[in-house]
Amino acid sequence: MAAESVTLHHQGSARSYLVHRPPSHASGAPLPLLIALHGTSMRAADMLAYTDLVALADRAGFVLVAPSSLGHAFNDGLAPAGSEAASVDDVAFVEAVAEDARVRFGVRADAIHVVGFSNGGSMAQRVAIESRYPFAGFAAVASAVRVQTPGVVRPAPLLLVFGNADPLNPPHGGWVWIPVPHAKPAPAQTAREWAERLRCEGAPEAEVPAAGVQAQIWRRCAEGTRLAWLTIDGLGHHWAGARPMPFPSFVLGPQVGAPKLGELVWSFLSASNASRTSSAAPAATSAAPPPAAPPAPDRVPPPAPAAAR
Repeated sequence: MAAESVTLHHQGSARSYLVHRPPSHASGAPLPLLIALHGTSMRAADMLAYTDLVALADRAGFVLVAPSSLGHAFNDGLAPAGSEAASVDDVAFVEAVAEDARVRFGVRADAIHVVGFSNGGSMAQRVAIESRYPFAGFAAVASAVRVQTPGVVRPAPLLLVFGNADPLNPPHGGWVWIPVPHAKPAPAQTAREWAERLRCEGAPEAEVPAAGVQAQIWRRCAEGTRLAWLTIDGLGHHWAGARPMPFPSFVLGPQVGAPKLGELVWSFLSASNASRTSSAAPAATSAAPPPAAPPAPDRVPPPAPAAAR
């Protein structure tokens, strides 16, 4: 089934998202929802074509939506304030997409997830920190946190995925030059900071969920949530198992054919949703919009780079 375009009028701008409904959606039964956020200089259609999420949605039975950023990137908090686009609130936009899709397509209110790649992954982490909407879980791929907030408004499960050959997320941290020169934390630091935000207890457990993948998993976090950090051997700044992006390997690093990253992401999100304890906040059950996100600082997307970040 071809993706359908939906237009939303949000904060005075015409915004849009694409929706792909699996064959099982024809039965009328409510399905889970996965919101997929693209990287810098990509669009919603690129996210659907680049990743394995469309085929996975058909196999696993979830509705897939891909929003487009207002400019070339989502407002993840990297850029300085002061430009025309500084008032863009993409946290509220992702919330609006979730609520519109919930009402329009009848998805399960207790199974609305967000995944993002690169800039989209940083945006997913910003939503995970600032949003009050009852998202069931988040996954962030090849991305750092751009807003330095010590806590979260509403704890939810989170998956972090990094390749150990990603020049835009150096394994030991350091300076990168796309989209603008800036320092990146090491993935281990990002994971530690998230363990603190989610008030995870104890040391993580080591697992090998697939060949070439190392996992560190915190199972006892706030309100029945959990945190997982996956490292994929030999992977650069790519969605593992996807077709290579049209950029030189010295810019983005190498691609790997396995594992299929969508499978790992959905395995975490669906299992986390099933295992949440009764202490978690209840999901939305009415068509009323969620509470507004807390006021965000002025922010603006950076100049367009040559590749997704």
